[in-house]
Amino acid sequence: MAEVLINGVRQGWGDIEFTVLGRQVTGITEISIGSKQDKGNEMGQGREPVHRSRGAKSYEGSMKMYKYEVDAILALLPEGLDLLDIAPFTISVIYTPLGDDILRKIIIPMTEFMEMKHNPKSGDKNLEIELPLVIGKPVWNKR
Repeated sequence: MAEVLINGVRQGWGDIEFTVLGRQVTGITEISIGSKQDKGNEMGQGREPVHRSRGAKSYEGSMKMYKYEVDAILALLPEGLDLLDIAPFTISVIYTPLGDDILRKIIIPMTEFMEMKHNPKSGDKNLEIELPLVIGKPVWNKR
């Protein structure tokens, strides 16, 4: 059954709150998380598959943040350490409820930064840093 739209508005980017390393991050401009699993048909007698096999699941992620957010994280670390030295942490993506919507979260456990690269270019109006992540199994629709 289709969900009835009560308040005429659906959640958008402005309705998401991000918590990274225990602090709310407002300077995040993009986040990508995904799950995948190798699946395939297995052949037996004849020309048609006789069953399906499933392999291991894997997870991937990345995020973009303004440089000032990365600087704030780096300021918490002892001198000489960078993002790659941070122990695994959890990211919370919280969808603020609108009207009759239910509070929903995506919890991204065991997150670590995989790469730290800063590439400012002439003409940039803002400085964003893309951060590839290694993540654990996301908990989708956490209530």
